[in-house]
Amino acid sequence: MRKFHVSVLVMSFAFVPLAPAQADDQVAPLQCDIGPLQRTYGGTEWVVYACSDKKTVVIYTDSSNPGKDFFFMFTPKDGQLQLYGEGNGDKKYTAAAFDELKSMTQDDVDALIKETGATMPPPASGN
Repeated sequence: MRKFHVSVLVMSFAFVPLAPAQADDQVAPLQCDIGPLQRTYGGTEWVVYACSDKKTVVIYTDSSNPGKDFFFMFTPKDGQLQLYGEGNGDKKYTAAAFDELKSMTQDDVDALIKETGATMPPPASGN
């Protein structure tokens, strides 16, 4: 059941460009499926995925998190780190997580991106 929620989240970002594009520009789809990492933010459990641009991180409520159906996203914008959140989660839990996440630096996000890459399974051998 958990994989379905993450798959829907990953699919939704595949169609959302992070920068405005002109008609003749091609923007690569953003896939956020590198990971996951289990983390605790605001006293509740979250699942962290890095995205294909190697700059964006999505933090989604874990199945055990009472603030269910919510995600945060760190993404670069105009040289600054932006934190965005959306969902129908219980504000008591999502606000606590937001308070902790908002103090994260670019170095913190870069470390998450690096760590999610380390969780990837090795490529299948061609034998």
